[in-house]
Amino acid sequence: MDNYRICQRCVMDTSASEIFFNDDGTCQFCTDFLEKIKSSNLLDFELQQSNLNQFIIKLKKDGQHKKYDCIVGLSGGVDSSWVLVQAVKLGLRPLAVHMDNGWNSEIAQNNIENLVKKLNVDLFTYVIDWNEYRDLQEAFFNADVVDIELLYDNALAGVNYMMASKYNIKYILSGSNTATEGLRMPKDWAIRNKYDYKNILSIWKKCGKNYPLKSFPGIGFINHLYFNHLKRIRWVPFLNYLNYNKNEVVSILTSEFDFVPYPYKHYESVFTRFYQGYILPKKFGFDKRKNHLSALVLTGQMTRIEALLLLEKDPYPDQIQFQNDFDYVLKKFSWKKDFFLEYIILIMCLSDPSGDPRPRRFINYFNSKNYQIYLVSNELKTKNLNINDHLFISKKNKVLGIKLLRYLFLLYTFLIRYFFPNNKYLNYLSNFRYNLNNLNIKLSKLKFDIILVEDLQLLPLAMEICQNSPIIFDVREYYPSQNEDSLIFNLFEKKERIRLCNLYLKRCSLLFTVSPGLIDQYRKNFGVEMELLLSVPNFKEINVKNKTDDNIKIVHHGFANYNRKIENMIEIVKKLDSRFSLDLYLTGNDGYIEILKKMAKNDSRIQFLNPIPFDNIIDVLSTYDIGFFYVEPTTFNLARCLPNKFFEFIQARIMVAIGPTPDMVHFIHKYGCGIVSKEFSLNAMIDSLNDLNKEDVLRMKLNSAKAAEDLNFEKQIIKLDYLFDNLTLKY
Repeated sequence: MDNYRICQRCVMDTSASEIFFNDDGTCQFCTDFLEKIKSSNLLDFELQQSNLNQFIIKLKKDGQHKKYDCIVGLSGGVDSSWVLVQAVKLGLRPLAVHMDNGWNSEIAQNNIENLVKKLNVDLFTYVIDWNEYRDLQEAFFNADVVDIELLYDNALAGVNYMMASKYNIKYILSGSNTATEGLRMPKDWAIRNKYDYKNILSIWKKCGKNYPLKSFPGIGFINHLYFNHLKRIRWVPFLNYLNYNKNEVVSILTSEFDFVPYPYKHYESVFTRFYQGYILPKKFGFDKRKNHLSALVLTGQMTRIEALLLLEKDPYPDQIQFQNDFDYVLKKFSWKKDFFLEYIILIMCLSDPSGDPRPRRFINYFNSKNYQIYLVSNELKTKNLNINDHLFISKKNKVLGIKLLRYLFLLYTFLIRYFFPNNKYLNYLSNFRYNLNNLNIKLSKLKFDIILVEDLQLLPLAMEICQNSPIIFDVREYYPSQNEDSLIFNLFEKKERIRLCNLYLKRCSLLFTVSPGLIDQYRKNFGVEMELLLSVPNFKEINVKNKTDDNIKIVHHGFANYNRKIENMIEIVKKLDSRFSLDLYLTGNDGYIEILKKMAKNDSRIQFLNPIPFDNIIDVLSTYDIGFFYVEPTTFNLARCLPNKFFEFIQARIMVAIGPTPDMVHFIHKYGCGIVSKEFSLNAMIDSLNDLNKEDVLRMKLNSAKAAEDLNFEKQIIKLDYLFDNLTLKY
């Protein structure tokens, strides 16, 4: 991942989006933590002992004439177990309170039973109705809330305050402590306000099934104020009064109380283990162990090397246990086996994919797999795409919309590239030009399984936010020559395209492209291999339209670019005999389209019609006889083009008329579905068309029908499935 850094003192890294580093390579998380330890005198053991003695005297005094003098919340984990052991050792009379949310592990239950039995303390277990808790958790899953454990934390607080109030107890002794969990959790890793019950209810109402909440002990801000200030119940991080060394504590608990430890913090709950060990790294792209282990490193309970070695291991050290947990979670939620196997896909393009055939087909493909799809693109003209979320690229800055200043910006970038060839700065300028810099933070919060990039200019951003996920680049142009007929492009942009190709192509996990010519050119100039993925439409059942008269209807559709010289097609049709007509469905440059209309205004056989909606393209084209695409090889991309429209003509079961463009000629000759002019000249194309009769047209339309059975996206899906399966196996 570009710009990845890890703290040189702890093990926090750039998976925490808010992290920043000091000059010595240390981060603000450990710096703040060490300041907290210093200000709290946590390492002053004499003062710590004195504070403990004073606190115990006060607690016992407040607990006189009561059955219990404190509450100890007991989960079966190390921290809360040690609180209970020390409370009894210090002569306190605790009530152990356990909350059962349906996810207790057998080990946790045994740990709790062994402790209360050997310590001879009373245990109160509060059981939440499973249907309620499941509905709340499913609502959080549906809402993509990162901190699902907010539910547990809130309910745990509610139960402990409730029991303290019932027995008029002033102190709840908690296992929370600075030594093992005092390092601040990044803002996008957890919800800070554990008493925001209003937020919990809002998520539940919007995204849950609204199963009646009768047993869930939720606590809100007002309840917290009531217990804390009116009832004066104090939540005490009791372990901060003790010289708490986790390794030593685990050894004592194991030998004296038959305690069974866990590999990582909070793994006593099946769900928490699954949530921290699988869901967070898989879906959200961060590992909470980095926070917990950093605290142990900074308090001297573990070396940084030991922490880094642990982080190299899977969050689930035992893969058998992972599979058991995986199956158990699915069964408990009554979810299908592929619930957690759904891939999260990010598709990035600079166009509007609702009308751009290639990215649109990828969206449909991933939808067919029931994958979650996130989209970065220009604003959508139609909202009929089935996606989970859309981050749109705002329009170019108004300043850059002024041609003169836009050219000045290109000149500035050119000078920077020439005198200060720093990739990081050049990437920033590129992202600035396309208004991408504001997307970095938003995208970094999600962990994507696959990132599909449709434009070269998006690769720097994709590499920056990928978090080691595979990046697929769908190479639709030979980018170093994309606008080679433009002086501005050749002066200011060509070298930037070459820089991006050199820097990023080999770092992509998979490269697709649209034609054999592009494969050869990229191999020759950049030493990369690409997979051929034809720009074919979905298969559609259409009957070939029979010819009952001599009239021949020609159609051309697509983007109106000056370099395509659509005026050539107009001039050709103007010189064809009276049997021929041409309908043009054009989008793009309005000024250019107006010029074309003026050229054709005296010929009634040439009509300009409204652009065809994406879903209707094949049906509309099928009403014609010939799909026309004559472009001369004035640029490399035109010389080796193999466009969407070529295959759309074939899928519409109409014949095709082209110049001798080699990659298209291959399919014309293979299937006999069209004509190719003898050379690139208007007269040659005119002669080829004028020689046609209705029998020729019908024969080639029938050949297009045969070709359509091979040249469709469904056939490409076989290849896509194979490539994606091999790709995901590597990651």
